[in-house]
Order: sequence, then C-alpha cells, then structure tokens
Amino acid sequence: MSPVGVLLVAIAMYSPQVFTDSALQIGIPGDTSHHCFPETPDRRGGSILSRDENDSLNVSFVGNWPFGPSCCVSVDSTQSIAFLSSGGGVYILDISDPASPAEMSGCIYTRGRVMDLFYQESAGRLYAAVDENGIEVWDVQDLDNPYRLGSCDTPDRAWGIVVSGDHAYVADGDSGLRVIDVTTPSAPVEVGCYDSPGYVRSLVISGNYAYLADDSALLVIDISVPSNPTQVGYCNSDCEYGIAIDNNFIYATGYSDGLYVIDVSTPSEPVEVGSYISFSLLGLEVSDGYAYISNANIGFLVLDISSPAAPMEVGYCNTPGTALQVAVSGNYTYVADGATGLQIYQFIPMSIEKEEGVEQESSLFDIVSNPSRGSVSFRIELSCNSQLDMTVYDICGREVQLPASGNYPPGQHEIILNDLSPGVYFARVDTETSTETKKFVLIR
Repeated sequence: MSPVGVLLVAIAMYSPQVFTDSALQIGIPGDTSHHCFPETPDRRGGSILSRDENDSLNVSFVGNWPFGPSCCVSVDSTQSIAFLSSGGGVYILDISDPASPAEMSGCIYTRGRVMDLFYQESAGRLYAAVDENGIEVWDVQDLDNPYRLGSCDTPDRAWGIVVSGDHAYVADGDSGLRVIDVTTPSAPVEVGCYDSPGYVRSLVISGNYAYLADDSALLVIDISVPSNPTQVGYCNSDCEYGIAIDNNFIYATGYSDGLYVIDVSTPSEPVEVGSYISFSLLGLEVSDGYAYISNANIGFLVLDISSPAAPMEVGYCNTPGTALQVAVSGNYTYVADGATGLQIYQFIPMSIEKEEGVEQESSLFDIVSNPSRGSVSFRIELSCNSQLDMTVYDICGREVQLPASGNYPPGQHEIILNDLSPGVYFARVDTETSTETKKFVLIR
C-alpha cells in the first residue's frame, strides 16, 4: 500500500482553549476525563513528541496534528486519502510528509457531530454519520471546494456508516440497522431497516451480509434484499464498538471484555473461536495479519492474528490523549486521539533476516506444535558434529533465553522450553554451516 498523501480531518469547531470531552461524549462507559485543547499560534503543521518510555520498541512516533478533538479515522490507501472525523467540521490536511501534516484550504461543516466517515473513491463522495442528524453526503472531488449533496435523518443516533452498491447501511443506536438508498445522492431516502434488540454502534458489510456489533452480541443480517434486511445468525459475544472482517473471521471489541474472534464461514451459524482479554477497547482495523485496536486508557495495541484462535499482542503505544479509533496504511497507524487530535505512528513487524553469505538448509529445525500451550518443543537435525547455539528473542527483538550452546553430535536433538510467558517469540538456531529463524507463539 502506498503512503497516504492527503488527509481529510473532521475537527469540531470549538473554542481553541479547553474542551471537556468525557470521551468526546460518545457514550464510552466510565470515562470522565478532561483534556486541554492545545493552544498553538501556527496551525499550519504538527508538533513532534518524544517516544513514551513504555512504548514497545517496534512502534515509533512519526508526527501529529494536535488540534482536536478527534473522534474517528478512516484511510483510503489506494487514493492516498485519509479521513479523521470529529465534531461538526472537516479540515483537509496534506500529510505527504507524515512527520509534519499541513492544513489545506478546503473545509466541511456538518449539521452535527461526525461519528463516522465512509469515502467512496469511485464517485469522490464522503458519507458522514452525523450523530442525531442522520447522514450527510458530500462531494469531495475538488478538495478545495467540497459541498454537501444531500442528507437523510435517522430515528436515533447515527454511529457508523458503510456504503455498498447503491445503499448506505447505518448503525443507528437503539434503532438498529437503517438502509438508505443513495442512488440519487442529492435525495437519499430510507428504504429498509432492522430493529435489533440491542444498541448498534458499528457494522461491517461483506457480500450479502451485514454484521452488527449489537452491544451484547454479533448479529448477522441478510441484506440481499435491501428493503427487507433479515437476521439469519447470532453469536453471544459482547460486540460493542469496533468491528472488522478478514478471511471469514469477524473481529469485534467489547469495552469491558476485550477482542472477540468469530468464525462466520457459515453466516447462519457464527461461532466464537478466539479472544484477547483487555479493557477499554474501542476502534479496530485489520490489516495484513494484524489487528490495530484503540484503547481509551492507554493508546493503541497491535495484535498478531495470523492464528485467529490465539490473538497475541505484538506492539503497543501510549498516546497523549484518548485513543478512540485507528486507521492503517502500510506501516503507518493513524490515531484519532480525542482532544490531542491526530497522532501518527509507525509499526514495524518484528523479523530476523537470514545472514547473507551463510549457506541455508531447508529445515535445520522444526517446532513440534505452533502455537503451543505452556511449553514448546524444538527438534534440531544435525548431519555432522557441530557447534550449535539457540537463541530466543521476544517480539521486540530482545534476547530472552539462550537454551542451547555447545558442541553437539550428529543426529536429532530435542530442546524444550517451559518457562516463557505467553507471547510471540523468535527462535534462532546457528550451526557452523547454517542459520535459521522461526516465529513461534505460546498461548495461555
């Protein structure tokens, strides 16, 4: 994916002094924090913050636009455009240099607080979920002169929006799912609905199905007939805020419980297959085998989901504000960080390259079971007498163990590790003629 070049930022038009956000007043339980709105005379570029000493070593701060409050963020990597929304306004930022975002001239004002954005690249349209004011459709083909095309009220609070085909699907709080025909963007009209039993804050669309985060459950809705959405599946997992789908797996956050992984390969029979226990989880995006999750208390987390049944934390970063949502483009993570605006970070997946100029064997060693629970066993095959060193690294590249070092005879050797904490690790085996590194996972 190419680096993001242009960013549309929805910023609330409040006084640039003190903004009492209470988690931006969007209904996050238990958050009564107050944040100061930064005062800076020059709003043309962001400021540089130093790394928090508690951040993982594979996450680094890149840049920011510290003029919040910011509520949610979305990125279109194909067109190098990203959107960060909050309040009732939209600023356009040039982030061709992610270290120093700069304000452009275009500006959007909505009728209320922007809760979510969806960018339709093919038409150059921006769809906004505008809290108690339903949805709005904006033409953003000319970034210097965006204009409103149309709007449509919804019965409750429009929290989330996804556009598929000629219809916009809206997560509308107590009013469940609303389906709006946007064939004529200047006159969008509701054509269908599904009144769910819970409170819908987010949704994702895949094929003929809408997956709703319905507070205490995942609902699967057949939308093959948009005017008559029908529930066909249900999973009793606390899906409250963020939701994403990847390879027939739904990933959803529960604020008080953590991340849930649900197999929806059979939509009528969704099954929870994995979880990650944590608290204060909100927004979520899945990209290239990783889940990026905003945490209202500490910043954001990166989980390795290459094994969906056993998500493992592989990166984390404390942000200066209240991380409400994330978006990902390549190695860049864009965080809607409440009163501290947009924060930009870079996540580098951990890898250890084979040494150049050293002959490689196809299989110097094998991991008996991966992921493993409690302990992990390695089988090393030597063709001749050799010096052998085995080193174990954590996800941040720190050496944590040297379980083998010495001269070993030819044949098969087994090494068992049983004193590592759950997590993602790399095992490296060096002999006199070969070097090989493999990743392994220990689960609880």
